[in-house]
Amino acid sequence: MVQIPEGQKFVLKLEDLVIHDRENSYAKLLDFLHIEDEEMMRNFFDNEMLAEKLHANRWRRDFSNPDEIKKRFEQAVGVGFTGR
Repeated sequence: MVQIPEGQKFVLKLEDLVIHDRENSYAKLLDFLHIEDEEMMRNFFDNEMLAEKLHANRWRRDFSNPDEIKKRFEQAVGVGFTGR
């Protein structure tokens, strides 16, 4: 598997973006991507990226084999995944 250099990858937990640290996470993402905050993007973030629309850990509940899903995800991205 190809290693991504540190300066070229960005790890962002969905829960941070949506619940715990919304504005800071959003700003860090924009900065990493070198893009400006645009009205359409901001509206989507403010109106769609909401805690009540987040299905945290749904993959653990809705799949009969969550361990297999986790294993395949880890193989695809090449890192450990806590799911928390």
